[in-house]
Amino acid sequence: MAERKFDEFDEFVEDYRQVHNENIKLSGADSDYFSRYRVEEIKRVESKKGSTDRKIKILDIGSGDGNAARFFIQYFPQAEVHGIDITEKVVAKSIERNLPNCHFQVYDGQNMPFEDNTFDIVFLVGTLHHVDKNYHLSLMQEALRVMKQGGRMYNFEHNPWNPVTQKLVKDCPFDRDAVLVTAPYVKQLEQNAGFKNCSTHFTLFFPRHNIFKPLLPLEKHLSWLPLGGQYYILATK
Repeated sequence: MAERKFDEFDEFVEDYRQVHNENIKLSGADSDYFSRYRVEEIKRVESKKGSTDRKIKILDIGSGDGNAARFFIQYFPQAEVHGIDITEKVVAKSIERNLPNCHFQVYDGQNMPFEDNTFDIVFLVGTLHHVDKNYHLSLMQEALRVMKQGGRMYNFEHNPWNPVTQKLVKDCPFDRDAVLVTAPYVKQLEQNAGFKNCSTHFTLFFPRHNIFKPLLPLEKHLSWLPLGGQYYILATK
């Protein structure tokens, strides 16, 4: 059996969003909703630091077809966004979007094509569970290298402690090789890589169907509860 390094998505390039939307119908929202949701969460945190209206650089590791970049340039209008991915076809899709102040490129999964201390914000979503654990530490060390001193990393992952998340991942065609990682594991990983102030925030506790909308404002008070559908680790350099 060939060594698993990074999961490939070539076969899903043309209909990735359609497949994803079909897979997450149970959640009551579509792929765009969750892309926007995560960027809104970052903006909420960054607003306290005054960085939403400054000229900052954002790196999206595992940027796929560039969907998150659409929302970064909306919520961070002064930002310059860079996305990197290992798959040429998905990077080509992101370039086709022709998004202003956004730059996408293929990289080898090991050496990020940027100088030290380049980015104010580094963003990952669902990346680690598609990468062999033997490469997790070096990936985090590279992320740390390209961040500016005082920069922040937002590392979003599916929460394996949530049974609905487990089902969605199990039923998703492009997650067939995914190995979910727990929040304590990721937090320790980032600390081992040299990140500071690592904090865990659980999100997405309720389905997005209309009947649950009155409950959604409660989620910001539940970030400590390890039952959310996703979580992110916020860390600094």
